[in-house]
Amino acid sequence: MPVAASQQQNSIQRSPEPPIDTCAAQDCYEHGHSVRRTAVLFFLCLIPFWSIPLAHVISQPETATGFFNYELPYYVANGRAAFDRGNGVTYPNPYLADEEAPAIYAHWLLWLMGVATAVVGVDPGDLILIATLSASVLFAWTTWQLVGVRVRGVARRRAAFAGAMLGGGLLAGGGLYSALLGGGSLLQFDPGKGLWFLNWGRNCLFPTEAVYHAVVASCWLSEIRGRQRAANFFLVLLATTHPWSGIELLLTVNLFRGVVWLRQRDRANLTQVALSASVLVAFLVYYKIWLPAFPTHASLQQVWNLNWRVEYLTALLAWGPVAVAALVYVRTCAARMSRADRFLLCAFVVAFSLSMHDRLINPIQPLHFTRGYVWMPLFLLGLPVWMAWGRGGLQKTQGWAQTGKLVIAATLLLLIVSDNLVFAAVHFQRQVQQADGFHLTSDERSLFAALGRPECAGRVTLTESEKINYLLPTWVAVRPWVGHQFNTPDYAERMHVWSACFQQERVDADSVPADVTQIVVRSDTDSQCLQAEWMQVPAGNARWKIWHRQPTSDRDE
Repeated sequence: MPVAASQQQNSIQRSPEPPIDTCAAQDCYEHGHSVRRTAVLFFLCLIPFWSIPLAHVISQPETATGFFNYELPYYVANGRAAFDRGNGVTYPNPYLADEEAPAIYAHWLLWLMGVATAVVGVDPGDLILIATLSASVLFAWTTWQLVGVRVRGVARRRAAFAGAMLGGGLLAGGGLYSALLGGGSLLQFDPGKGLWFLNWGRNCLFPTEAVYHAVVASCWLSEIRGRQRAANFFLVLLATTHPWSGIELLLTVNLFRGVVWLRQRDRANLTQVALSASVLVAFLVYYKIWLPAFPTHASLQQVWNLNWRVEYLTALLAWGPVAVAALVYVRTCAARMSRADRFLLCAFVVAFSLSMHDRLINPIQPLHFTRGYVWMPLFLLGLPVWMAWGRGGLQKTQGWAQTGKLVIAATLLLLIVSDNLVFAAVHFQRQVQQADGFHLTSDERSLFAALGRPECAGRVTLTESEKINYLLPTWVAVRPWVGHQFNTPDYAERMHVWSACFQQERVDADSVPADVTQIVVRSDTDSQCLQAEWMQVPAGNARWKIWHRQPTSDRDE
């Protein structure tokens, strides 16, 4: 020991700097190690959801498009429409065949997708895969920031983050119990096979939802911290790209600011209330007055008024576990609630009311207001309680008693994360089996290339394939006569006409609508009846035929 002490003293005498450098190096190492561990945690929390698009790709790499869900091509189609059929900013409904369709929609996120595909030339499916990966990381980072408001310490923050990303409820447990009793599936209580995303973390699966929720988390975080300029920025950002999440966030912020103003009655808070209320009014004028003034939009709005409701049992299983801890926290801290507590309560009240609004007024897709917006405020409110329960329960016991509590805690943890793990497993299997998503053969891709030629652009197009009808505006600048099931006007009637056009492997020319100027059929389908009024053009492959309706003057000649 004396020798070591002497050596250390000589070292210090020669240079007073190394001890400081050593401490700095140690701090740097520990910080880097902490960052790496957090990055690994991010990866572990995202991989269950990433496995779904990965399964889509590996199921058949040569045909996988990147669109692993039905709705994803629709987003790109809207973005492309701004350049293919709009003015570069606003766009018409891409599934409205009318050449005079009004360009009345504008959403910046979808517009960016249009820039990437229509201007830069990125493959639409590749764009979705890239966006899914990058947006999910952004979503995870904003979630990490958000849970940091409720817990202190890196270890607790990591635990809270993992809970926010992977936690759910008892939906899978309820499904398993019901299945064991004699029927049903694991996701029977999870609406839409779980694709309504009743918990928070699952929203990282879709690039659009991941971006929306990252913006929401940023707005929540800014408002909780009193950074209202930033909150206003994120508020406007979301309101200008998504109607459902937009109205939800607008009502949340306005309710919270109203509560704060009623408590303090100062000019600064009144100004903020006026600002957010102005955005809300502009939002409502656009969606409830201006858009419905266009008949084409009004007809679609009638279709959207669907009673996709949250059943009481589903609500109990999905939100009950996080609601228990939130209720304990609110009852314990009711007299000394913080700004964050009040904001989260407002967020819960708004989201829950919108999700259950069909009990009071005519329904407008109540499930669309869930998306984790009910679950997350409850989870964040109850976080201190969860942490206290975990810490207290394990510190006060030893030996077998502590082992028993660890087993109980592990079982409860498995139940809570089972919703998302079961969801990921089920949808991984569905992708492998190609039950979901879109695949294109090489002939179908060459068909899209042919339809992308200038002479095909802008034509009202009807194809023999229901899949290609839907994907047309995602890849090329044509106007599909029928496409998306909820965004094509008179979809049911048009599908009836479509069925009449292609029967028994032949084309019925008399059933083809008068406004259709381009027909695409398989080569083995009898289309000879089209020769009188139509002209065949190259399709780029031997599997398909493209027919163009000839102008009346050309037919007379």
